[in-house]
Amino acid sequence: PPRSTLFPYTTLFRSAYYEKCILALRDIIKTSEDPEVLAAAMRFLKDPRDAAMARNLLTHPFWPLRLNAIKAIGRIGSTDDIQLLLQALSDSEWWVRYASAQALVHFPSLSQQKL
Repeated sequence: PPRSTLFPYTTLFRSAYYEKCILALRDIIKTSEDPEVLAAAMRFLKDPRDAAMARNLLTHPFWPLRLNAIKAIGRIGSTDDIQLLLQALSDSEWWVRYASAQALVHFPSLSQQKL
């Protein structure tokens, strides 16, 4: 769907209807080729089972999409994603590198000693 069709649903994604809306969101992520739509969709991923969708977008040429995919990994990723976050520290875009560092610092299973 065009970018303008996703934004009216943002309130629903944040509401009690999240469980119903996530099904539509997953379909949007699987079928959309619009990087702005995908970047917006990444903001609403809350379930660790959806981390694979974010992982698949970490190398996309559109840096805001990579940024939001990194943020999603920081929220819902597992220890298996630490290496991906470390790799993103050398992204060409400063914001992506910054988000990767923030995700690593706040990663629950990563101690200060390991960091």
